[in-house]
Amino acid sequence: MKIIYKLAVWGFLCLLISSVALAENTNNLEETDTPETNQVKEAEEKIETIHLPNYKEIAREIYNLGSNIKPAALKKVLGILDLNNQKDSNKLFEGFLKKTKAVSKKGGSSLATRFKKEISSRKAKKLYGKLSKEESENFVVIYPENLAFKVDKTKTEKFDASSVLSSADSSFSKITEMLLMSKFIYWPGKTRGKIYVIPNKEIWDKIKTGMTKKQPVQTVISSPESREFFVLADKGTFQTADKAVAYAVAKAVLNEYSEVVSGERTPKFPQFFVVGVAATAAELDSVLTEEDGPQQLEKFQGDVITPNRLKLIEEKYPGLYPLPLYKRKLKNIKEILHGPYPSRTSKNEPGYYYLRQSKAVVEYLQHNGSLPFLILTKELADDEGVKKAFDGYVDLRDELLEKTEKRKDKNKKKQSREERQKEKEEKKAAEVCLDGYKEFLENAEKVVFEPLTYEYIKGEREEAAKERKSKKRSSRKRR
Repeated sequence: MKIIYKLAVWGFLCLLISSVALAENTNNLEETDTPETNQVKEAEEKIETIHLPNYKEIAREIYNLGSNIKPAALKKVLGILDLNNQKDSNKLFEGFLKKTKAVSKKGGSSLATRFKKEISSRKAKKLYGKLSKEESENFVVIYPENLAFKVDKTKTEKFDASSVLSSADSSFSKITEMLLMSKFIYWPGKTRGKIYVIPNKEIWDKIKTGMTKKQPVQTVISSPESREFFVLADKGTFQTADKAVAYAVAKAVLNEYSEVVSGERTPKFPQFFVVGVAATAAELDSVLTEEDGPQQLEKFQGDVITPNRLKLIEEKYPGLYPLPLYKRKLKNIKEILHGPYPSRTSKNEPGYYYLRQSKAVVEYLQHNGSLPFLILTKELADDEGVKKAFDGYVDLRDELLEKTEKRKDKNKKKQSREERQKEKEEKKAAEVCLDGYKEFLENAEKVVFEPLTYEYIKGEREEAAKERKSKKRSSRKRR
């Protein structure tokens, strides 16, 4: 009976996949996709091969995330993830397959229809020519073929669709790996993510009406039900279109994960987690605005920061990019964990602080326990609340680590009393920061946020300079 059941399930999945996983095999759009595209031979249809994830392989991946994890702990983790056997694995796979089927059934959105109408106008065709596309396994980038921008008096830069496609693929890969869902989440064939490139604000304003709000990336509109992304790529935003799309893709995948594992239509993740995870996967380091381009600090060392100034700093002073935060302006950890994205101001600097600090929390937790971070993600998706999910992270981390006192380093360098005191305080804070939710709230500023600040970076540089001078003196004495 088990064999018959598995064959029936596999047969059902093959039929379902065959209906949704058809991929175009051309470098230009078909006439049915959008008006006035380049004419090419009719695209061949091909079936994407999708395999049911093997439960033993999944268990092995989870085992490898936890160094020397014991069988009892592995069983506990699999239970929390609702992956106790092959049947559970099949059920999760079918949940994501159901999302893909829904995308296929819905087809394109009204936003895509509006885009095609605007881009096919006589004025748009004269300015930008016909539409072209770049495609990969999971995405299609649809863009005007004559999209280029004058960046200075002598240089014109052509829009790089390949970069946008590459960033989307990279972000998709990173986010599915972070969630340990690369064997479950897939966007095949005609249900791939479609990225529409909007070449000016006139068209953008007609598409975005009533659909944008204050957020880290304000140059992308997403339609999750159809896996569509609409990115503004005008003179002020085309150079950051790749990062904008990468962020939107990661956010869409994270929300799709939340809906499937929780069984809820509305994602339950807290705002900081969505921002932090998506920014990590996208490697986002600025607030991306439609009016003013990439934004970080309002001022740095007394200088007003513009997009051009930011670019100069990135090229000439990479050690100061992204711009460090100021300690006095850091947001309280409770504001990050429980507060919304800043929206009561016309300035983007508060959003930059929220972005960097949310990203720092996510990276800190993931770095200190990949497997516990996976459990934290699952429990946040299940709407367990930040405190309960965090304490679950701590408990599992402690169980896996089986903490032991580290041996003292006999070759420790000589330090001044002030240096020893500072190191002692930092070490103590780091040691207790992950002892529980209360301890995290008390120590997060020093352990997680201070390393992002100008004061911290300046202090580290001064210490490094002192050490170099000390080595030079010692070298001279030996001579």
